[in-house]
Amino acid sequence: MRGVRQERLSAEGIAAGRRGPSADGEPGTGTLAHGRTLPTRKEWAMRVARPLSLFAALSIALAGAAATATAAPAPAPKAVAAGSGYAAPTMLHCKLNVRSATKSSATVLRTLRNRNGNCPGKGGHDSVPCWLNKCGGITAGGSYTCQSGGKSYKSWLPVKHQGKRAWVAIKCGTYVTP
Repeated sequence: MRGVRQERLSAEGIAAGRRGPSADGEPGTGTLAHGRTLPTRKEWAMRVARPLSLFAALSIALAGAAATATAAPAPAPKAVAAGSGYAAPTMLHCKLNVRSATKSSATVLRTLRNRNGNCPGKGGHDSVPCWLNKCGGITAGGSYTCQSGGKSYKSWLPVKHQGKRAWVAIKCGTYVTP
């Protein structure tokens, strides 16, 4: 008897523009006393899931914004000059030499070390402030390689070492601007 009623409601529903039984065998929608149709289980699930997912996304966003607003800003590396950026070694090349001129034979004034990832050490890295604002002024100089037998480069970045201009082979390191 139930199957007959569902077919009859579905036939009436189709004539009135409502959905009948679905192709996947889910029972069709029924009709309430005031003429509105009952949604299928899938439609009910979507009606409930959509507001819940929006509420969850909004809650996560608000919690993240609140945490960001209350968190203390990360301290800048000690060598960073205000607004200028800094140069540092990468995890691929664990050290970066600060030299007195733009050639690989120039005097090494300091060696910057990266102690993160695969590099030896307990963590952290050394850095040196850039000479120009936003780490500009990369110039061509003497040829160098970052590793024995590797590709040759000629790009040198001016940095500040003890108040004087020095140079790093920037293809062997990286620079970060504020």
